[in-house]
Amino acid sequence: MTTEEKRNLFMKYAWAFVGTWYSWGGDDPSGFDCSGLLIECCQAVGLLGSGDWRARDLCNKWAGAGCRVEKPYRGCVVFWLDNPLPVGNAYHVEICLNDELALGAKGGGSSVTTKGVAIARNAFVKVRPIPQITQSLVASPDNPLTDDAKIVFMDIFKHG
Repeated sequence: MTTEEKRNLFMKYAWAFVGTWYSWGGDDPSGFDCSGLLIECCQAVGLLGSGDWRARDLCNKWAGAGCRVEKPYRGCVVFWLDNPLPVGNAYHVEICLNDELALGAKGGGSSVTTKGVAIARNAFVKVRPIPQITQSLVASPDNPLTDDAKIVFMDIFKHG
């Protein structure tokens, strides 16, 4: 399979999970957190083996492999960090659909472990703007980003 075929399959697979409820620590189609969704999609196309990966682990893995890119585009991923790399820790990740939109499991947090709580908080796999690219950051319970948040884009297909 070519890199572009892998990217297309990865994106098709990610789209299939829109509407799946958010579940803290979730890593399968019964409920995802942000890194669980990315792991599922990566494993489907052979980009990741098994393991217990968190957003920070994935960011460090791909940053070390030279996957960083300047701008978002279809199939790359966006990591939100508390500080710039190399010292920053990634706390959220989503899949870029283009240079303005990303698909990800969002809106939950550690207290969201049931479908009922996810519904109450509108916590699902969904499409949303990439905040620092298309709008100013607004602090709210649903958007934990702050003015000093950092984002990093990576083309994970450069690695695998």
